[in-house]
Amino acid sequence: MATRQEVFEVADRLRARGARVSLRSVIPELRFGGSNRVVGPLLRDWKVERRYLPKVEAAGLPETLQGRLRTFAVELWEAARSVAAAELVAERAALEAYRRAGDEVLDEALARLDVAEAEMGRLRERLARLEEGSFAVTVV
Repeated sequence: MATRQEVFEVADRLRARGARVSLRSVIPELRFGGSNRVVGPLLRDWKVERRYLPKVEAAGLPETLQGRLRTFAVELWEAARSVAAAELVAERAALEAYRRAGDEVLDEALARLDVAEAEMGRLRERLARLEEGSFAVTVV
């Protein structure tokens, strides 16, 4: 059975050789092979820890197509970043509005609590005066 250490070592070797690191390339290199179910999660962990992103292979393409492919990739990346930034701004604005609304509700609730506590204090004073008066009548 493939171990984490073995999968990581094989993946590191493949990457060092410039080979694409995938289940298809890692499993045959393992001492006892392995299944997609066992090797897949380990390879996923390796890719996350090593920040591995496979590169588009431009080899074999005419030079003009390689240049266009690079230009397209840069433009695509910039467009994706722009969309992500706009979504982040919108999400932040929505969260800020949500926070402000929550603060308003909290402020209103606290104001009502202050009014209720003041009223409770007045009622306690009144009750105390009434109780003192009733004892005075009873005692007399």
